[in-house]
Amino acid sequence: MNITNRPDGREPGQFRIPSVQFRTITKAHGSAEFGLGDEQCIACIYGPINKLTRRDINDRVRIEVLYRSCCTKATPKERNHEMQIKRYLEKVIDVKQYPRCTLRLVVHPTVPDNGEVVSSHALNSAFLACLDAGVAMKTSCFAFTVGIRAEDDVILIDPVREELGECSSLLVLGVAKGGEICYVSQISYLTETIWNEVIRVAVKAEQVLEAFTRLSAKATCANI
Repeated sequence: MNITNRPDGREPGQFRIPSVQFRTITKAHGSAEFGLGDEQCIACIYGPINKLTRRDINDRVRIEVLYRSCCTKATPKERNHEMQIKRYLEKVIDVKQYPRCTLRLVVHPTVPDNGEVVSSHALNSAFLACLDAGVAMKTSCFAFTVGIRAEDDVILIDPVREELGECSSLLVLGVAKGGEICYVSQISYLTETIWNEVIRVAVKAEQVLEAFTRLSAKATCANI
């Protein structure tokens, strides 16, 4: 695709410059900060905690997520985001490796979400925090926000806030290594043609971001 009139001049299938930093919160068992452009999200994880309670599940880990954009009581939207992050992690964590244990995850966006769909930044920071903690994973997975521009059905990966109002559809995809789509959160219907193109764009983006994250992880290990 050619360059279109996106606010920052990016091509439709191009995401903003990524940033990945591990071990941002030293007191946690694992932590990571993930961002695209000037939007970042920080996540930290505690566990697996082998402390039996009546709520624990016998054959798998119980995942608790706390999502807060500020220190006040959680809003209904933040509760919804907590459920989406939990669903995402249950797809990628090897949950049966930690029976009767609890994983507690705290996610803090530097820029509050406006929509009902949780941001890909939150999902990626949560996944990377688990990776930093050495949690057993079934697969590596990176999430991407994708918008479909209403006027011409152009697929925009990583839309900025100025573009959200122009999108007739908005979804978040979790793409595992190898191209498998392991998570989808969307709020509108897509035709088969557009869906196939969305997958193609997201799989290509996953390969780029996975390579970038590997370099960031190596840099972190080198500085220890």
